[in-house]
Amino acid sequence: MRTNALPVFLSVISLISTPCGAWVLPSNRALRNQLRQTVSSTASDINTFERWCRDQGCTWNGAVSHAFFGRIRGLQWTGKARPTQPECVVSIPNTIVLSVEDNDTMWDAKLACKLWEEMQVGTRSSLSGYCSWLATANGESYVPNTVPSTTVPDALRHWTEEKKAILSAKPAGKKLVELQKKQEAAWREKYQPYSDVLSWEAFEWCMEVVHSRAFRGIGSSVSVIPAITAPLLAAFAGWYYVTVVNPLATTSKGDDTTLALLGVAGLLFASFPTVLQLLQKPMVALLPLIDSANHLETADSQIEYVPSKKTFDLVIGPQCIDNDTSQLYISYGKQSDEALLLNHGFLPNLQKRPGDTGSIRQSLIEAYHARNS
Repeated sequence: MRTNALPVFLSVISLISTPCGAWVLPSNRALRNQLRQTVSSTASDINTFERWCRDQGCTWNGAVSHAFFGRIRGLQWTGKARPTQPECVVSIPNTIVLSVEDNDTMWDAKLACKLWEEMQVGTRSSLSGYCSWLATANGESYVPNTVPSTTVPDALRHWTEEKKAILSAKPAGKKLVELQKKQEAAWREKYQPYSDVLSWEAFEWCMEVVHSRAFRGIGSSVSVIPAITAPLLAAFAGWYYVTVVNPLATTSKGDDTTLALLGVAGLLFASFPTVLQLLQKPMVALLPLIDSANHLETADSQIEYVPSKKTFDLVIGPQCIDNDTSQLYISYGKQSDEALLLNHGFLPNLQKRPGDTGSIRQSLIEAYHARNS
């Protein structure tokens, strides 16, 4: 299901909103006038998204549900007891996953363009529910057929020049602002091959989604030892039988050769799918539902692709559940403060204060200076 194929044409269709946030094609003037109706991120949208996930074949533990933590959307554990050992709590089919192979520096641009293609297809896309979900990820309204509001409003690229100047007052902050400029320059360079199929604003929105939500380095959960044990044992048993137990079972050297060739052929045939899976390169993927979980570096989570089920599975341990809020966290891996502010707009152990954007960013500045002085 992984592919390097790039979209060569992004079809643009007119879309309107419906009460549940789904997208449909306008059929008359009255419907087209509804284009300006907005889709809000509410409890209703959560129910709509979870229903879409079920319809697509996703399964998850009944103790897992979406919830708001302040103004932040995430996953909550509602069970009476947290897992005491690794447990698979979410499983999503590969049919609703966008992915590319993690084999070159353009992986993010490729995945971003695939996402925008799905955004433009609307209800004809198998990811329509996920696209609608992303469009309201910031809890703001969305006008269909436009570039949605950013999914990471406090990422450094959205700060005012005044706030960036305050951040730059210390050497570490100045270095971070310069890093953000380099990131934008790199993104604009990656945008050039796709400038004829989507706007810079659309590309930037998709790149933000990719860099804040996509999971890199996902490999197969296939283990080579159990996977080839059965064919190896079968081949050995056949050899042992015709050479030790009943060597007279064959009547000629030609028969022995035939049996040997058949045995080797059977071994290769049985092992071929496993070998292909083991040769597959790591992937980068956008995983609906799983990416609803927020980041905690110490969370003992794991994401695997299971070829036998053709699913991506989220496995969590006891460190994934917060004692106070029951929020279910996953780990994005080791993340520096620079990466978190650039791509996510938060810092570890810093709860977002109620208030306007300015006060939130001021608290991020103070925390970054304190942590990197």
